[in-house]
Amino acid sequence: MGGKRIHCDVPLNRVEGDLEVRVAVENDRVAEAWSRGTLFRGFERMLVDRAPMDSLVVTPRICGICSTTHLAAAARALDQVAGVTPPDNAIRMRNAALMAEQIQSDLRQSLLMFMVDFANSAYADHSLADEARRRYAPVGGQHHPPGARSVAAVRETKHILELVALVGGQWPHTSFMVPGGVVYKAEPRSLQQGRHIVKALRRWYEDQVLGCSLERWAAVRSVADLDAWLAESAAHRESDAGFLMRFGREAGLDRLGAGPGTFLSYGNLPLPAETAVAGRAGRFVPAGFARGADTGPFHEGHIAEHTAFSWYQGDPGGHHPWSGRTEPLMEDGGERYSWAKAPRYRGAPAETGPLAERILAGDGLFTDWVGRDGPNVLARQLARLTRPATLFGPLEAWLEETLAALTPDESTAQQAQRPIMSPASS
Repeated sequence: MGGKRIHCDVPLNRVEGDLEVRVAVENDRVAEAWSRGTLFRGFERMLVDRAPMDSLVVTPRICGICSTTHLAAAARALDQVAGVTPPDNAIRMRNAALMAEQIQSDLRQSLLMFMVDFANSAYADHSLADEARRRYAPVGGQHHPPGARSVAAVRETKHILELVALVGGQWPHTSFMVPGGVVYKAEPRSLQQGRHIVKALRRWYEDQVLGCSLERWAAVRSVADLDAWLAESAAHRESDAGFLMRFGREAGLDRLGAGPGTFLSYGNLPLPAETAVAGRAGRFVPAGFARGADTGPFHEGHIAEHTAFSWYQGDPGGHHPWSGRTEPLMEDGGERYSWAKAPRYRGAPAETGPLAERILAGDGLFTDWVGRDGPNVLARQLARLTRPATLFGPLEAWLEETLAALTPDESTAQQAQRPIMSPASS
């Protein structure tokens, strides 16, 4: 085969675990690509033969970035084993911690790990290259100061994690979720402080990231609406979302990264029995499976992990995670080449993450975009950057509902008179 091959085996620092990538290029196009997990992690083996409650301590320490997510998975598994449903306020507090961690993760990934690449010299000929460097340049020493937007992202997003500490005692590695609920009753003053933190970050998000209110962004229901929004005002164009669209289109990001064209969402954020927050089938983030923009139900039993080309013992067929094996089998030669397993849904790959969630939720902008042009890098990244816009409302509502349940004889207005710490001083 002609063309050239590119082999990248240096640490890829945006991957949780070592990864090696090889691509074959023909006529300036990638003709074939391979990725190999080069590190055995073995998470599936950590809790074997251990007491079930150990999972509440072990799993949050698997990762220092998304520790609350791992804790929630362990707690829900123990809820299922015990056959219990947490009370409404416990569900709200679990969800609040998860959403706070999700918001900071989406913003930091977008502004500090994705859009920072716009400042790379590879885009030197881009018409917005100078502006990209002023906005997103990484920290580079005294003579190379970081971009203004990058500094603001670090400063603002650190505060939302205080909410996790307020409801869960600490972040990362909190263990406040237990079978049947949480370990303590939330304090009204802590909830007031948490509400203040969320409102402050929402104002910054609307001002810088969106350049408009959450309500105005919610009105963007198609690609035509997106184009109209972009042309509507300088604030929209100069926002991070607007800059992503302008830079990404010129760079051709809307023509890259098609993926399999199938989408999967397990669903998340279970709804309390009594709540003003709307959802579907008992969850705010709905579950489902889609081919393109055509959505259908999700069936957990269709998930399987395949190891035919991975360094593990076992037969080549896929197994549901409940019955899968993680027995290392390192060998030279042969067809096995990676420590990563291959997850499949009905035997085929599927995309998960923000774009998948928006497709399964029936978001008009992204169903229109994918239905017309197929999935792509730009749509995927815009879905991540704007996912917090869908979370601020329910997060604020659940904090209010919890506070109302804890102080039935005291109005929210009276609670607001109490002095609380501001994010800047905490």
